[in-house]
Amino acid sequence: MTISSDTVWPDLPPGPHGTPSPALAQRRQSQPVAPMTAPSGEEILTAVRYPDVRALLNCPYGSRELTAPGLPRMVRGVGVDSVPGVLSTMDPPAHTRQRRILQGSFTVTAAERWRALCRDIAHDLIDSVEGPIMDVVGDYALPLSSRVICQVVGVPAGDRARFGGWLSAFLSASGDSAEARAHAYGEFLAYAAELVAERRGAQVTTWWTT
Repeated sequence: MTISSDTVWPDLPPGPHGTPSPALAQRRQSQPVAPMTAPSGEEILTAVRYPDVRALLNCPYGSRELTAPGLPRMVRGVGVDSVPGVLSTMDPPAHTRQRRILQGSFTVTAAERWRALCRDIAHDLIDSVEGPIMDVVGDYALPLSSRVICQVVGVPAGDRARFGGWLSAFLSASGDSAEARAHAYGEFLAYAAELVAERRGAQVTTWWTT
């Protein structure tokens, strides 16, 4: 359901410095499960109390499949909920198969190898902040996750700024236009295809020369 263009988003504007909305407590009391306006302008039935959210996530009749036709979208144009094959928006058995393939790379032992790197990146980001005010999301959270992902998947240092820009554009409810997100998504897919082809070529070369 698309609402009128004069509706203001978000319904619960954040408090100072990105803190929870002052109206959230009242929402929990009076409308724990009610429609809420998404950045796309569509209304989505939203639960705001922890027990309700937990019950919905554990419900066997629920679904994470957000790409089905007719479902409301978080943002206009290309977004993570419109891209098929994303692990976080898949249901079993497809989700189970994909997770089984990937789970070996995300065990506690495997993740421990990245601890020192993550700590160094976190310290570097904090040290780079100038002035008494810090945008925790823009200056820290997004760059931290982006730089760690780049290290894990092997993005060259010279490409990490572009990579981070693509992630920020289409993996969040940013203020970018639908056209900008679609352009970023197209560039990301082209770059990812090149990176995968390069890695496969390197593996074949290594196997052939050994």
